[in-house]
Amino acid sequence: MDSPPVVAGCALTRTGDQIAIRYASVGVERELRMPCAAWAGLADAVRAGTLDALDDRWVRWAGRNAVGFAALRGGQLHLIHGDQYPREYRLPASAWEAVTAAARGTESDPLMPAGVQ
Repeated sequence: MDSPPVVAGCALTRTGDQIAIRYASVGVERELRMPCAAWAGLADAVRAGTLDALDDRWVRWAGRNAVGFAALRGGQLHLIHGDQYPREYRLPASAWEAVTAAARGTESDPLMPAGVQ
């Protein structure tokens, strides 16, 4: 089994139908979980460069199975996905940089189950 991507103190793993992003913030270990479909769409948008120049304005992103919005405000990434029941996530900017590095690390996403690539 491949080891999970780990970049700058941030680790990404797949657990069932969710992606777990583990990071430390102010010395406290934290974990954010999102559906694999949302991760696949987000990773597509990162690889396409859609989210390269984030600032405080909302930027729409879309991928194979998900659509959402992202903004960088007050040192945190604000990420929304889902249409009928939107979910919002927040990550420190440093963890977001690690997530984008992991997403760009490969065209074939090792976090995704076969057939979802």
